[in-house]
Amino acid sequence: MTQNLARREFLKYVTQAAALTAGACVPGCGKPQTPARRPIRVGIIGLDTSHAVVFTKHLNRDNSRDIALNDVRVIAAFPAGNADFPPSADRVQRFTRDVRALNVQIVDSISELLPLVDAVLLESVDGRQHLDQARPVISAGIPLFIDKPLAASLSDALAIAAFADENRVPWMTSSSSRFTPGYPELRTNERVGKILGCDIHSQTRAAIGHPDLYWYGVHGVDLLYLLMGPGCERVSAVQTPYSEFVVVCCWNLGRGPGWNFSGDS
Repeated sequence: MTQNLARREFLKYVTQAAALTAGACVPGCGKPQTPARRPIRVGIIGLDTSHAVVFTKHLNRDNSRDIALNDVRVIAAFPAGNADFPPSADRVQRFTRDVRALNVQIVDSISELLPLVDAVLLESVDGRQHLDQARPVISAGIPLFIDKPLAASLSDALAIAAFADENRVPWMTSSSSRFTPGYPELRTNERVGKILGCDIHSQTRAAIGHPDLYWYGVHGVDLLYLLMGPGCERVSAVQTPYSEFVVVCCWNLGRGPGWNFSGDS
């Protein structure tokens, strides 16, 4: 149940951003509550992850209890995939069948997808593909969500951010962990008080071409930034073949040393 709630809150956050950019109104946007002329059409790039199937099911079901999601529909998808990356090659055909069975149009390219949609979920499981796949979406001025991993290198991550900023296109990336009920409330919990630091334990296993924390480490890192906020100034990391990946980061916010992050490799 907690996992479903986290996913719902995560989708609401993503789709509210897309709705505002597309000109529709969502609760709290400050505009008259008039119905959108048509549903916000969402396209997916990358059908080699179960996330594509889950997001489609959540968005295309009856979301009358979640007004922000009710006028959002996944209508088209480009499978993409990477034959040289086992987590992609082993699953892209199966998940493409699953998404097609949900009455989603399957197209042959990103260029064919973009004229059909108002927003894009970039779901390709191989983060090394994300920069090249994001560029045409951003160039078309279409709001974009990039699922984890954002990229497989710092240079690619910075290039995505810079290109979106240059083209003034809204985009976001996140782990769903920061939306899990209970975590955001810690920041205003009177029993917890002012957060001076925290320890997080998370999976950090790597994948081909995705070193360090790029693959699964985002789940722990996102929680830490949720609780500590921006402003990390110093990072140290230790990993051996026989031990966990341990990362220690420091904030200079008058709150003490900051936090520790540890994870299973």
